[in-house]
Amino acid sequence: MWNQMRTSDFDFDLPSELIAQTPTPRRDESRLLVLHRDSGRIEHRRFRDLLDYLRGGDVLALNNSRVIPARLRGVNVHTGGQFEVLLLEENARNDWWVMLRPGRRARAGTQMVLRYPHGKASAIRATLLDKNHQGHCRLRFSGAPNITDLLELLGEVPLPPYIRRADDHQRQQDRQRYQTVFAQPPGSVAAPTAGLHFTESLLDEIRSAGVQVCFITLHVGLGTFAPVKTETIAAHPMQAERYELSEESARKINQAKRTGRPVIAVGTTTMRLLESLAESSPAPLFLPASTCSSQLRPSLLRPPHLPHIPERAGCEKAPAHRPELRSQRSQSGESLHSPAAPLFLPASTCSSQLSPSPPQTPSPATPARKSGVLAGSGKTQIFIYPPYHFKIADALLTNFHLPRSTLLMLVSAFAAPNETRGRDLILTAYAEAIRQGYRFFSYGDAMLIL
Repeated sequence: MWNQMRTSDFDFDLPSELIAQTPTPRRDESRLLVLHRDSGRIEHRRFRDLLDYLRGGDVLALNNSRVIPARLRGVNVHTGGQFEVLLLEENARNDWWVMLRPGRRARAGTQMVLRYPHGKASAIRATLLDKNHQGHCRLRFSGAPNITDLLELLGEVPLPPYIRRADDHQRQQDRQRYQTVFAQPPGSVAAPTAGLHFTESLLDEIRSAGVQVCFITLHVGLGTFAPVKTETIAAHPMQAERYELSEESARKINQAKRTGRPVIAVGTTTMRLLESLAESSPAPLFLPASTCSSQLRPSLLRPPHLPHIPERAGCEKAPAHRPELRSQRSQSGESLHSPAAPLFLPASTCSSQLSPSPPQTPSPATPARKSGVLAGSGKTQIFIYPPYHFKIADALLTNFHLPRSTLLMLVSAFAAPNETRGRDLILTAYAEAIRQGYRFFSYGDAMLIL
């Protein structure tokens, strides 16, 4: 059953040499695997070939959150023991939830002095105030009006643990390359990696082709990179992440949906935000994503038929009407996130309650159902896994993700909306990528799912 899919269903073996340790010399020189969902056909291209799959009027949505130097080093003032601090969530000025390593033996009241990256002690102290049930620590910083103002001096780039650094030269390069060229508002503690492949010149070419580029902001945190530790995926608790969608970006996306033009989500964080806001939208607005798939280069979306990829034993096609909606709703004090109306009822009949059941697939005689997004800010905890009904994006540009990760579960859902066979489709594509020597994870190659 769909609600009993196991975390182990999303496991795969990856040779360690395919985990990218450094980016390509030029951002858009990375490879691009193109997966056609309708047939399973795979193409091997270069990232700059993305232009071949875009056309005038398409909307390309990117996450412009800026990565902050969120990794700090500290020394216990009493024992001299070393600490590594990863900032997670700011509660108030100089008050943060963090991941502390080693943190198991740290107790409330423990004090540490922060060090500069070259090792010299700073005037900044941190005091451990509390721990939560997840083992995260609450720190209060002192010695500066606001610790965030000193992160460029004190902090290091928060690279994931599978990327190892041996010298300062590489670390300095990471400050530029573990950041998108269009990064703006600071707040992420990990990069929205699908955007790392874009250069300013490639974006200019995309705009010159008539593609509308818009930006969303989702500050990447634990909700994106926390590992799934539960036996079943439905039991995994998602962490909230902050977001903002401007009026201009919402207008571009909604106009595209109204006129049947494709929306291409760059990255799983962009996809999660669009789906969060689609679920929050209080009125039916525009055409569903399913009606737009043929707009994406029809000649490439109707390739010769390949053998059907069989479903995994124990997996079945999603029922048209599920008993519950398992994507965890956005949380916000904004009016945007007050109880919203059903997405697929006539606007005149909208009520203040959002149905817990997902929309059913329309019959041929049913008028086109509509979906859209509303501008606003808040937090989202949405968790997307198979089977899932996507409402906004028609294509997804993403990297190759870790086994058992929420990101792999999302792309599996997108590979076959409303079904569970997307897992097999994605893992088959991943196996081909491994055979072809693609580079995986944050600094790795890209994948376009059409």
